[in-house]
Amino acid sequence: MKKILLLVIVSAFGLGQVFAAPAALKFYTTNTTPKTGEIIELDLKADASSKMPIYTYVIKLEYDKDKLQFQGASYGDGFIAVTPNEVNDTQNGIIKRTAGYPNGLKKLTTVTKYKFK
Repeated sequence: MKKILLLVIVSAFGLGQVFAAPAALKFYTTNTTPKTGEIIELDLKADASSKMPIYTYVIKLEYDKDKLQFQGASYGDGFIAVTPNEVNDTQNGIIKRTAGYPNGLKKLTTVTKYKFK
């Protein structure tokens, strides 16, 4: 599992009312020892706070397309997708998602779930 996570690079920004700043992100999975050909789900969570809520996020995920096959991505509960900004560039191993959280995310919450094979 550690090798797979090393293949994934994420950059994300939580946009507040006044400025943009990097958000604290963590990957979670229940399958820590995936085998070749298995589907693995990665739950990307943002660790927001009431002092620094997240209203909008942009996540660009880069992965090794020779080792992983992108199967899909979904938004966390309460997020509103900005679909014109979605990118599923499986030829170059790039997935980009942009979404908003109208009331401001203020706790550890799933922002995106990814599935890879």
